[in-house]
Amino acid sequence: MRKLVKRILAFQLDLFIASILSFVFALLLLIIGKTHTIIIEILFLRSEWISVIYLLFFMFLYFTLQECLFKTTIGKAIFGLYVSDEHGKKPKFIQILIRNIFRITDNLFWIGSFTIIKSNENKRLGDIVSHTIIYERNCSK
Repeated sequence: MRKLVKRILAFQLDLFIASILSFVFALLLLIIGKTHTIIIEILFLRSEWISVIYLLFFMFLYFTLQECLFKTTIGKAIFGLYVSDEHGKKPKFIQILIRNIFRITDNLFWIGSFTIIKSNENKRLGDIVSHTIIYERNCSK
């Protein structure tokens, strides 16, 4: 149960950080003057679909890049969690990609929460399909 709470808190922290970063990135683009019409729509939510697509894409990049490079995200690192393949090795790029593609389904339809609770290893659907697992830094499998 402790690992589950850590995963939830880490995810919430990552969402907060990624949201701030996506807003700052949009502001920087606006200041630079590139594609200002679309950025204004994103920042001021004039077009909900553009804002949603931008945010989902930014979140996907946030999680995927960090997990590929560091096996963790800022939120996971703070709570001592990291991503591994099922054998304790660094996951391959395709595993991280699949894991994060499934993040959308896991979060939109609460499938991830259900599978984390039902799984012995607290795996969400993205972890099951990509053959990855979240480990605690000071714990073994």
